[in-house]
Formats: sequence, structure tokens, C-alpha cells
Amino acid sequence: MKAVNDSTMIVPDESGWRVGGEGAWLWVAATPGATCSESLTAVALTRRAR
Repeated sequence: MKAVNDSTMIVPDESGWRVGGEGAWLWVAATPGATCSESLTAVALTRRAR
């Protein structure tokens, strides 16, 4: 993650889809030398917010 944070160029992307009728998301931050990602379902996001 440090390589992404330290980069002069970061390309973000957010993609969503459904898993068993529930929302799911993938967040990506990409640079020429590194990529970070995280995916969560709507249930996981709700639990995280509590």
C-alpha cells in the first residue's frame, strides 16, 4: 500500500455486482508499479459501519 500512496499517479476504480441478490463492490487503486484492492459485500459494509 505504501508504494501506491507514494506514487505520483494513482488510477482508482470501483466496480459493483450482485452476490446472491446482495450488493458487492471491488475498489482498486493502481499505479505503474503496484496495485491495491479490497472487495466487500453489502453485509460486510453494514457490519463495518457499526
